[in-house]
Amino acid sequence: MKKNKDPEQKADCRHCQRAGPEENYMCYCSELKVNRSVGTRICNHFLPKSKIHPK
Repeated sequence: MKKNKDPEQKADCRHCQRAGPEENYMCYCSELKVNRSVGTRICNHFLPKSKIHPK
């Protein structure tokens, strides 16, 4: 029998609560105070936007 897992959101800067607007494939990280290129990466500061306002 297969276990059903909830799909986990990957740490992409575009989908992070702390990310600023995306411009030229770069997002501003308010936690690190730097511009980072968008894409999936390991980030200890990632907070999914979907968990900001649960309904």
